[in-house]
Amino acid sequence: MLDYGPIQSVFNYMWGKGSKLLEIHLQPLKHSMLIGVPNDYIRSKILEKRLWYVDTSMFYVSQWDSNPTVSYPEITSIPLWAHLRGVPFDLRTKEGLSHVAGLVGEPIETDDYTKNVSSLNVAHVKVEANLCKPLPTAGELIRENGEIIDVDIDYPWTPPLCSHFFCALLETHIKEQNLSSLIQKLCSGWSYTSNHGSDDDGRIIIIWNHPVSIQVLEQSRQTLTCAITLPTSIGFTFTAVYAVNTEAERTKLWMDLLNIQQTFSLLPLGSW
Repeated sequence: MLDYGPIQSVFNYMWGKGSKLLEIHLQPLKHSMLIGVPNDYIRSKILEKRLWYVDTSMFYVSQWDSNPTVSYPEITSIPLWAHLRGVPFDLRTKEGLSHVAGLVGEPIETDDYTKNVSSLNVAHVKVEANLCKPLPTAGELIRENGEIIDVDIDYPWTPPLCSHFFCALLETHIKEQNLSSLIQKLCSGWSYTSNHGSDDDGRIIIIWNHPVSIQVLEQSRQTLTCAITLPTSIGFTFTAVYAVNTEAERTKLWMDLLNIQQTFSLLPLGSW
């Protein structure tokens, strides 16, 4: 979580207009905070938007409850504005724009700029966009007569993305001959490696995306050790572990980890 100072300053600027300074209580151990917003209208708009940013840190906002849930919501979509160019005049209606907005996500609303046809070239629509899919920059509409209409799409704001990604998948049990096609289907364009050389079931798979660089150093039935280099040129050694629950195999695992640590500064993560 960011320091208290930037959080207080940004939220007071955005949400404290028309009232005294907000009352903010940080809860670092819960990675959360309580914020009192006295203005009813501003509070309703804050809750409606749900996702807010301070710098590049995202905050999920919900109504305070005396019995809050301990689980965090799964965020798979986000409301954002899309600017559509090339929309025909006969589709500049509520129903027409809802249809066009479907190129991006679930339509929510438009603004007065668009309702008043302030521009003949661009229309603004707010949509609930799927975070699991790339945002389209263009789309096609097909009329009943077969005419194809090209629509260009841009976004005044999109959520920031991490510049580097990698993860380890455990207990996969995917045959080596099936792995390539599965990765292409689920993570097209990503690189991958596995411990199939030590286990026929491929219990551990590591996938990564450019510009992360990964080099396999060692592998066994229970571990897969890699040298990982991030875009900042910072490197570290990572061992993905999927342990077997027998005394003999677990003893071998600890011996393997001790041997690896003799050579590398080790970051072991996984299922023990």
